[in-house]
Amino acid sequence: MPKPTSRMHGDAAAGNTMAEQHDALASGVEHAEAPQQGNDLINGEVPGAEGAKADGVKDLGIMEAPGARPRQGWDVCFVFEGDPAFDVSSDSDQEGATKKRNERDENRKRIYALLKNAGFAISQTTSRDKSKILMRCSLPIEKMKEKAEVLEWRCKLKEEYGGGHLQFKKEREHCYVNDDLPYYFTPAQRVQITKATVQLDDINGCGINLQQETFDKSFLQFMAFHDPEMRDDLVRKAVWDKWWNPFWDPPYDQLREYLGSQLAIYFAWTAFLGKFLWILSILGTPVYIIYIVNVGDKVISGFNLAYCVIMAIWSALFNEFWKRRNAVLNFRWGTVYFDEDKADNIRPEFVGTEKPGFYFAHGFVHLDDLLDKKLVELGETHLLLPEASNKKQTQAADPELLATRNQRARELNIVVTRRYPGNKRMYTFMLSACLTVFFACCAIAAQVGLLLFRQDIIDGLGDIPIAAMVPGVINAVAIIVLDAVWSILSTIITNKENHRSDEEYVNSLIYKRFGFQFFSNYTSLIFFAFVKPFLSGVGKFSSPCPQGWLGGDEPTCMSDLSFQLLTLLAVRVTVSQALEVLVPWLVTGFKRCLLKCKAKGKKGDGNEEEPRSNMISRYYDESNLPQYTAVINEYNEIVLLFGYVALFAVAFPLAPLLAVFNNLVEVRSDAYKILMFHQRTFAVMADEIGAWYICMQVVSFLAVLSNAGLLVYTSGSIKILFPNVTTANEALAFFIIVLALFAIKGLLAIAVPDTPLPVQKALARQEYDIAFAFGIGDKPSYHAKHLLTMDPERANELAANELDRFDVASDVDAHFSSLRQRKSANASGKSNASGAGDEQEL
Repeated sequence: MPKPTSRMHGDAAAGNTMAEQHDALASGVEHAEAPQQGNDLINGEVPGAEGAKADGVKDLGIMEAPGARPRQGWDVCFVFEGDPAFDVSSDSDQEGATKKRNERDENRKRIYALLKNAGFAISQTTSRDKSKILMRCSLPIEKMKEKAEVLEWRCKLKEEYGGGHLQFKKEREHCYVNDDLPYYFTPAQRVQITKATVQLDDINGCGINLQQETFDKSFLQFMAFHDPEMRDDLVRKAVWDKWWNPFWDPPYDQLREYLGSQLAIYFAWTAFLGKFLWILSILGTPVYIIYIVNVGDKVISGFNLAYCVIMAIWSALFNEFWKRRNAVLNFRWGTVYFDEDKADNIRPEFVGTEKPGFYFAHGFVHLDDLLDKKLVELGETHLLLPEASNKKQTQAADPELLATRNQRARELNIVVTRRYPGNKRMYTFMLSACLTVFFACCAIAAQVGLLLFRQDIIDGLGDIPIAAMVPGVINAVAIIVLDAVWSILSTIITNKENHRSDEEYVNSLIYKRFGFQFFSNYTSLIFFAFVKPFLSGVGKFSSPCPQGWLGGDEPTCMSDLSFQLLTLLAVRVTVSQALEVLVPWLVTGFKRCLLKCKAKGKKGDGNEEEPRSNMISRYYDESNLPQYTAVINEYNEIVLLFGYVALFAVAFPLAPLLAVFNNLVEVRSDAYKILMFHQRTFAVMADEIGAWYICMQVVSFLAVLSNAGLLVYTSGSIKILFPNVTTANEALAFFIIVLALFAIKGLLAIAVPDTPLPVQKALARQEYDIAFAFGIGDKPSYHAKHLLTMDPERANELAANELDRFDVASDVDAHFSSLRQRKSANASGKSNASGAGDEQEL
């Protein structure tokens, strides 16, 4: 368990008083009517004024400790284990259980004192079965304003001040749009500021490292409560509204105000992809009709050529225009200024050796030389390390010396950070890469095995009409199972890599998931597109490609590829979507039934004064919901869908239409799942989709190769358009098409700016308005500079002086005439140099 900060000792008197006052809470949180200390009178609110009635405490079968409930309600909660967790049947375990109970009580007292010292309003409750103790807390609005100012929290200004985003200051609180809100801050801002205050390690915060203390089991979890009214309104708008409108946009701004910008960007990205898929659907539907009508091989091949080019360019256009859309959202939400230093966000699971130094974006900076210099100046040479050649041995042999040096470095205000050696990290990454490749090969082998027996499965089913679909359905189900297993394995492997920051951890997990699932999802399609045409008649692949494609004369595998793509997409759109909502619904419903059964089991205790004692507290109910950590899975599904379309839609031009339907359902089902079946998120901030953009770029790059290969080799369109083409000419055509498409992609990347010009201008105007209104961020370019800007009286005075020197033009002529006469008189006795001197005088 981490030690309390030094700030805690500075407030020992207040902390001890509060801890003593609430000793009774440590054993069960009884409803005591003890007199409140001055700290309980926060923001003019009377402690316990709303009491049990406001929360339905008596009706819901929980016991309430006195505390002032803020106007906006309880925002966050610390959850501790209840007493039943420490009940043991064996006397030998009683001592250990008592020790753990005492540690829990000490943690509760410590956290309570830290929260009170930071200005939190607190109320503690326990469920009737005492399985959990909830320490609910919130910052009163005035206190929250103080913390927002300390945290330099950015809020949106009103339009009369430019509408930009500026750090919050209490003296200008009326200038922000928040001034029109009932509780000043949005729900997302409230939980963000509250969490930041809990973690803030100075006199204004609590100094509680939430990740570390959760990892050390100081408490079960730290969670945020839902706002039922706002959540229900958001469910109505994001899930049930406008089902009839296929071009519907989710309520991005409301989602951001409740869930944070990370999830809001996900919903915006998914909806933006849906609009681009509509473009392909509009183009692909007539192409598919032409394929069906069979208007002629050359016409079909010509449309196939055009559609391949469109597909390759479409994927590049989507990535480029998403960057512009992302810039617009960042401008609207104020995340243009988002610059979180993730290198300082150390994961509690990170293991390393403490060394003087610090991390920055690209590595570790050593400060041993600075420490050595300070030690020499102070005459503490006994703490110096030996020469570099022997340093490695010394570090392994004398850990006490290193510990003493680190302690002395802290005393000298030199930062000491945990560091993991680079050679060990490289070994860990290599092992992780090998495991990923191994399991990817296993997935490929499983897919190939199904393909080997595909024809046997069809023949074994006989004349059943859907026999041809069964292998594809089995393949799709196998993909879902393999992806689910790999999600677990990839998490275990990534945990072993010992990443220092959350960003490194998440990116590593993303690359593993995408790398594996690329092969598990696309192996069968790659086989039909680029392998089977060259293996027809070989071994198990004795079944050749069908004769012609939609009526053509040449044997191609485009029909098999089209059918396989249709089957995989259909299963993914139906089964995956159903599981995504159905499984959380069943799990949540099952847990609620168990809790209600437990409550009914307590009904025979003789207490007839509580007719609704079988009901579960909303707070306790939410504490039993799972935390939402699946944003990686949501992105992964959409990226895989993007790959199906970008890589293989030429074989089945209606694939974008299926993808559009999937996106429409995905956005609504994800919103419902996140809002109803999970604890409220802590409104994580983000300004981009992160490593997923790199995955999209990889798919876009491969789309060029895939579409060129489908055009030249799989469909046979080049042979149909140019009957006399040879194999060498086909290879040349493939390379020319690939180079041309890459050139187009490069030109698009150059021609399409990442940030639209109107956004750049609007951002510059907002910065100017802030400087004009508040004097913040002033720049020289904001001040006009002219050559003749002076007071009119001063200008007239200078003009009069000039006229005194040369009153009229004749005076000027007389002056120059005399100079010429003097020059002429002295010309005979002067050298050319003297003449030059006169010219210089003139």
